[in-house]
Amino acid sequence: MFIKSLRICNTVTGAIMRETSFHKGVNLIVDTESSSRHNKVGKTTFLKLIDVLMGAKNKKGIYKDHETNTETTALRDLINEKRIAVKMTLVENLESPHGKTVELKVDLFPKGHYYINNERLTITEYQKKLNNFLFGISNNTPTFRQLINSFVRISLRGDNSTFLRNLTRADFATYRCVYNFLFNISDPLLDKKLSQLNTELNHARESLREYKRVNTIDDIEQQRQILSALKSEYARTKVQTDNIFNPNEYQNNKDKIASVRTEYTKLTDQLSEVNYRIEQIQSALKDAQTEKNRQADLNLSRRFFDEVCSKIPDINKTFEDMVRFNNKLCDNKISYFNDRVK
Repeated sequence: MFIKSLRICNTVTGAIMRETSFHKGVNLIVDTESSSRHNKVGKTTFLKLIDVLMGAKNKKGIYKDHETNTETTALRDLINEKRIAVKMTLVENLESPHGKTVELKVDLFPKGHYYINNERLTITEYQKKLNNFLFGISNNTPTFRQLINSFVRISLRGDNSTFLRNLTRADFATYRCVYNFLFNISDPLLDKKLSQLNTELNHARESLREYKRVNTIDDIEQQRQILSALKSEYARTKVQTDNIFNPNEYQNNKDKIASVRTEYTKLTDQLSEVNYRIEQIQSALKDAQTEKNRQADLNLSRRFFDEVCSKIPDINKTFEDMVRFNNKLCDNKISYFNDRVK
C-alpha cells in the first residue's frame, strides 16, 4: 500500500493544522525557498510521525531527544493543549480512487488512543491489524514492528542508518524470520518453531554438560551403575529407618502437627483481635479521664447557665446540679470502659 496523505489535526476544534499529500514516484520534503536555513525544519519529526502511525509505542520521542534527555517544551505543550492527533491515509493505488483504503489515526497526547478506520484499538491490536493490512500476516509472525523497521528508516530514539541489522535487541533467529519472510524464502512460523527447538536443544546440551562436569561422569554405562548402586543404598536405608520408627505413626503425628498449627494460627488471630479491642477501649478510657480532669472555666459556664435560666424560667435545677450531673456522666463512662477492659 502507499501513503496518500498525512494530516496533523487539532482534536479540540477539529481543524487540520497541516496536510501533506503524496504522489507516485519520488516525494521530496524540503523547507521553503525563502528560508535561510535548511535544517531543523521538521523533516526528522515528519518521519517520526510516520513511525508513530506505524505503531511505535513511545510517542514522547516526537518532542524528546533521548540522547541529550531534553524536551522541546513548546511542542510538548502544544500537543497537550490542542490535543493533537496525526492521521494517515493508505491506498492500494495512488492514481486510482478505487481500491482498498485504510485510515490510520494516533492521538499524540498522553493516554491518547490508536484508531484504524475509526475503530479504537489498543497498541497491540493496532500493530496486529497493520501486520495484516500491509504484509498479509494474520498470525503476527514476524511481528509488524520487526518488519516495518526495514522500511521506515527512523527511530523515535534517533536516526537509524543501518541496513540489515536494524532491530534493537534482536537475535539472529528473529532476523532470519524477518528476512526469510521479506524475500519469501521460507515459512516464518516454521522458522520460529525451528528457533524454539534449537534453543531447547542448546539448553539440553548445556544441562548435560553441566551434569557431567558436576558429577565427573562421561560414560553412560557408568551412570547406570551409579544409579543402580543408589537404588540399592536407598532400599537398605529404608529398611533401617522402618526398623527405627513406624511410618504410619509418623504420618499420623504429621497430621496432628498440622492440625495443631492450624488451631494455633486461629488462636493467634483471635488474640490479635482481642488486643486490638483492648487498645481501642483503653484509648477511649484515657480520653474520658482527660475530659474529667480538664478544669473548665466555671465562671463562664455559670454566666451562660444564668443567661439560659433567664430565658427559660421553668428550669428547676441549679448550676451545681448541672456540674454534679456532668461529673457523674464522666464517672459512669470511666467505669464502663474499665469494665470493658476487664
